[in-house]
Amino acid sequence: MTAHGFESIDGLVEAYYQGMYAADGELLRRAFDASARICGFFADRYVEADLDQFISRLTSGPSPQSLGQPYHLEVITTLTDGSIATVVVRDSLHGMTFVDHLSLIRGDKSW
Repeated sequence: MTAHGFESIDGLVEAYYQGMYAADGELLRRAFDASARICGFFADRYVEADLDQFISRLTSGPSPQSLGQPYHLEVITTLTDGSIATVVVRDSLHGMTFVDHLSLIRGDKSW
């Protein structure tokens, strides 16, 4: 990790999942732009949140790590085009499996 981000896409994706797995709000905050919007489907219902709402939801109860749940992160694909990237991952939290589509932007030498 650099002072303003992550040196590699893999490092950023790992921090994203580790932040969710450990319910580590500070790590999640470092993995996202402050103006990020998180949206998708949860239990067949469309949900949308700003970064603070997303972190609050993930840190409001016991973490998967503290419950001894398995760590599962699988990178399905990574596409890069200059300073933008799309990463599709499959991950598991609290007994549910998700396929996340992450959009990344490279800033001053970091993601």
